[in-house]
Amino acid sequence: ALALYGELEQRERDQVLVQFANRSCSVLVATDGYSAIERASNFMPDAILLDAMMPGINGFDTCKLLKENPLTQHIPVIFMTGLTESEHVVQGFQSGGVDYVTKPLQHDVVLARLKTHINNSRQVHQREQMINAAGIAMLAFNSSGQLIWQTPLALQLLQDNIEQIDSFY
Repeated sequence: ALALYGELEQRERDQVLVQFANRSCSVLVATDGYSAIERASNFMPDAILLDAMMPGINGFDTCKLLKENPLTQHIPVIFMTGLTESEHVVQGFQSGGVDYVTKPLQHDVVLARLKTHINNSRQVHQREQMINAAGIAMLAFNSSGQLIWQTPLALQLLQDNIEQIDSFY
């Protein structure tokens, strides 16, 4: 597996890198939010580990930008931070994170969570590929009624029939 780790503190990075290397997990490092976004877009890691407190843009805003980008929105983001207040945990999930782990880190727990999120993400991706390959037109909406996902066939049908849809309303 390939993980991207956004962390400013050298000591924290070194500890995580040693733990991951012992478990055959490759890690890309970013020391600020902008470089994390750039590396995620260029290398497409299986997961992203972010500290909430980074220079430039913080981890929460970095996560939001990653989730807005079609190239990186599917990558699970796990926050690993010293911010322990419930408001920070909620902010982590609201920004698009799939998990929130507080420091000091228990590396075995982090690695187990990472493995679970990577496996879940891969299963979702495989299902999407199967749906696309089957030629099924499918749309998904959030609770506000906004379109959040569609198969290529559904998108094509919408584009081909947009004039009829507009005239219907």
